[in-house]
Amino acid sequence: MNHTNTENEKITKISKILFEYIGSNLNLQDFFSFGNINKHYRALFLRSNKWRTVDLSFLGSRGVDWKIYKLCDTLNNHYQENTANNHQSPMIESLNLNGLYRLTEKCLTYLNQCVMMDDIQSLSIQNCSNLQSLLNFFNHKPRHIKSLSLPTLSQKSAFDLKPHLSSLTSLTTPGSIDRNLFSNYLSSSPNLKKISLSFRSEDNLFYHNVLEKLCSMKHLTHLYFFSMNIEDDDYRKMFLALDQLSIVHITNSFLLSGTTVNLLLDSCPQLTDLCIRYCRRIQDINVLSKKLEKFNAGYTQTCADINFPNIVELSLSNWNLSNFDQTIAKIFSQPYPKLIHLDLTGTKINDKSVTFIIEACPNLQRIDLNGNVDVTDEILPVIIKNCPNLYKVDFINTSSALVLKHSNP
Repeated sequence: MNHTNTENEKITKISKILFEYIGSNLNLQDFFSFGNINKHYRALFLRSNKWRTVDLSFLGSRGVDWKIYKLCDTLNNHYQENTANNHQSPMIESLNLNGLYRLTEKCLTYLNQCVMMDDIQSLSIQNCSNLQSLLNFFNHKPRHIKSLSLPTLSQKSAFDLKPHLSSLTSLTTPGSIDRNLFSNYLSSSPNLKKISLSFRSEDNLFYHNVLEKLCSMKHLTHLYFFSMNIEDDDYRKMFLALDQLSIVHITNSFLLSGTTVNLLLDSCPQLTDLCIRYCRRIQDINVLSKKLEKFNAGYTQTCADINFPNIVELSLSNWNLSNFDQTIAKIFSQPYPKLIHLDLTGTKINDKSVTFIIEACPNLQRIDLNGNVDVTDEILPVIIKNCPNLYKVDFINTSSALVLKHSNP
């Protein structure tokens, strides 16, 4: 009997570390069920670090007001229970409401009245198109939001938001945002370090005063532009003015040129992460950068003179590397001792090319060779022998029938 009780206790009582690990892999609904298995689990549940980051995007839009009302009511009860037991409640720091397009101002009132949400620093409400105003979230509470992801808002509701942006360090908005409104956001966010904009094809957001305002924000370190219609000359002005940039992701921009990318590499000595994927006009990148650690140039034109000796992640997907002497022999003539992930998807390489490449990259952990019909199974032993840290090789749509996941002890 005592032995059975001991075994049951092992099952019903687990460490906080194990509880946190299991909870981190559950959505909120399953986490509630897991945390109410027994009294011991509930105690860990009420004080779990998982509450610091809450993702409600899985709720769907049907009845979202009622679901959030019930959640906030439950969280307030949890807070009171912790207080009654002299336990400190974890405070929610990050809240994701993305895609809840039927979310209303009433929901924001419920969130504002939830004590565990008093210290939210990151709020994401992208694609919540039914929202007319965010004021209900800020009423009567001195919030210090650092990261904000917004849907398209009316001029009035955006104007009402301005007094609450002074602590903002990260701003994500639709690329279709009104120019004056975006300029006002920038003016109201003196501590802004990261800007993310997506989808604007009809005209250029960065006309005159908007570009000047952006270029005056010398402390910006992160720029993310996806499918934005921005002139090459405007990119050039940004990169000359913003010399503290460390991460730049520009995706699907036909106007960005290789000359401007060279200017970026030359003007921003702190740049460690550059993505120019689907910027098909780019060619002739040739500026040395010892600082760059991540470079994604998939679906651009082949640039055989890239020179990033300390690169860690390199994506050259869909470059034409079929001419060995003019491409492979030039790019990989120098060693890349820090390179751990190399993407060569659809680059028209063969076994000879792969052999030459891996000799320059002895510390590879992953290599993607998908879509190279001249790569065969015969190269696998060579890759494994030369890359002792390798854990994955992708071989989809090649002459190999394998998808290898190789783990070295």
